[in-house]
Amino acid sequence: MTNSRLLTLSAFMFALFAPFGTNSLAAPIEVAKQSFHAKRLPASFFAGNRARLLAELKKMGPGTIAVIKSMPEQNRNGDSTHMYRQDSDFYYLTGVEEAEAVAVLDADSNEGYSLYVRKRDPRREAYDGVRLGVEGALKLGANKAESFPAAEEQLKLAVNKAQRVVLISNFDEEFRRKVLDWVYPFGSDNNHASHKRILVDGRNLAAEMRLIKQSAEMAIWRQ
Repeated sequence: MTNSRLLTLSAFMFALFAPFGTNSLAAPIEVAKQSFHAKRLPASFFAGNRARLLAELKKMGPGTIAVIKSMPEQNRNGDSTHMYRQDSDFYYLTGVEEAEAVAVLDADSNEGYSLYVRKRDPRREAYDGVRLGVEGALKLGANKAESFPAAEEQLKLAVNKAQRVVLISNFDEEFRRKVLDWVYPFGSDNNHASHKRILVDGRNLAAEMRLIKQSAEMAIWRQ
């Protein structure tokens, strides 16, 4: 490449990128949170879905809980991820569009909806968008909420206290193995009274619920 072409290319690159560098120093850029669900369903829709699932859990007997896991983030390259798309079952039951979230429904409690979410982090939120945090989780209808890593112990305690754990986790194999270890501790033959717990794959329950579409869903499709 000739010197004249090199100079021309350098000038072009400077003109292209220099304004962005100047603006970024003058004021931070707000990054809007991306979402696959542009149209928001009402809170009553998600609450109704949870009530229907709770009714199914009650049929299984006392000591039954459901643990529902969000979709993990998918790496795009070394330092970024693909645009996030929530697991359909998790969204159907919670309305939450964040990663690293876990919902627990306790069939023995009238206020048995717990939601565990990511901890607020202003630095990361400047890049990835605002996180719910505990306050946001409560506003979305949770009776109890906690953020990770503190939520890990509460989640483990809920699983250990339950006699039957209905797990709805479509894509997070690592989380499924963690719950499996909690339900059936290593070295246990499950004959001891404290270890007589059952892990149930609840994905079919969510699939049956989502099979028949509700009026709120149909209205959005028409729009």
